[in-house]
Amino acid sequence: RLFFVTQLKKIAASSSYKEGVESYKQAGKESAIGMKQLFSILRYALTGKTEGLGIMELVALLDTDTFSTRLLNCATAIEKA
Repeated sequence: RLFFVTQLKKIAASSSYKEGVESYKQAGKESAIGMKQLFSILRYALTGKTEGLGIMELVALLDTDTFSTRLLNCATAIEKA
């Protein structure tokens, strides 16, 4: 859980969300977390669903404030769980 909380907060604080997502992807590889699990969590944080549009499509569709807020809200929910 700590991995996801930390990574979601890093993406939310990133100046470029595309770079933040790429960094998340790399951190997942280094931690031996599968891409499906990584992106399901990220998609859930952004949309409330584990399946749907690709992450980069979501990045393109959401405004910066919405993107950051959703990631931080999900990180907070994971911390409280």
